[in-house]
Amino acid sequence: MINILIRIKGLINSMKKHIIIKTQFTALHQWSLCNIKKVKFLKELHRHIFFVKIKFIVKENNRELEFFECKNLIDSFINNKLLKPHINPNSSVCASLGNMSCEDIAETILSFLQNKKLPVCYVSVFEDNENGAEVLIDDQ
Repeated sequence: MINILIRIKGLINSMKKHIIIKTQFTALHQWSLCNIKKVKFLKELHRHIFFVKIKFIVKENNRELEFFECKNLIDSFINNKLLKPHINPNSSVCASLGNMSCEDIAETILSFLQNKKLPVCYVSVFEDNENGAEVLIDDQ
């Protein structure tokens, strides 16, 4: 019995804990330097729903970081700093990321959170929840 308890304690001590925040937003973006003929449409602004997932390192089980506060901070950054207004020919206003790729978006969010001294270790960004990119900090 003692051996089992020692093994369980060892497993618990080696566990890594994260809280995970997910959010999404709709925006236009483009790859203006695309030189691949089969996907040349990517040179033009096109719309996606971007799905974002962020992991933060925590050590305790009692909400070192509060979910709602983290999500509000991330959403505010995306809406107020990352997205730029774009007026299309039909006079409707949309959010635009310009030439930012999923990798660019993930790196920008990660950098913002690091500058806020938050223990972020992972950010992924997916277009329409299908294809995307992730950035992570090693050894986390």
